[in-house]
Amino acid sequence: MSSHYFVKEGQEPLILVHKLPKDMERVLLELLEWNPTLVSYTDYAVFFMQEDIIPDFFVTDQETDLRSMLSVSDLELETVIKTIIEKLKPRGISLFTVLDQVEEKKLKSQFDTEIRAIYNGFVEYQGFCR
Repeated sequence: MSSHYFVKEGQEPLILVHKLPKDMERVLLELLEWNPTLVSYTDYAVFFMQEDIIPDFFVTDQETDLRSMLSVSDLELETVIKTIIEKLKPRGISLFTVLDQVEEKKLKSQFDTEIRAIYNGFVEYQGFCR
């Protein structure tokens, strides 16, 4: 019996890379094996090129017609998440960032969409990583 599963488009939470410390890169690469939608700040373009990964969207605060750029009014995390929810309508968001517990709680309280914050190589929700 095969251990492979078919993953339907939109089944996995969207991944948003806001901040990516070195020790979190491996976790990100493992999650990308499930082929979720990937949105990243442009700060990590070189990392993705080195890993031969093409994000679905890069976040920019510039007006653009480029399909691979997600235009936002500003680059604040809350604004980016709001824009992602409005334009992409994800099932959930796996957020790579570095926030303290107070910042995280405040951020999550602003949105109805489930947001899973990923910290320092582990996920707060048990069983999320395989």
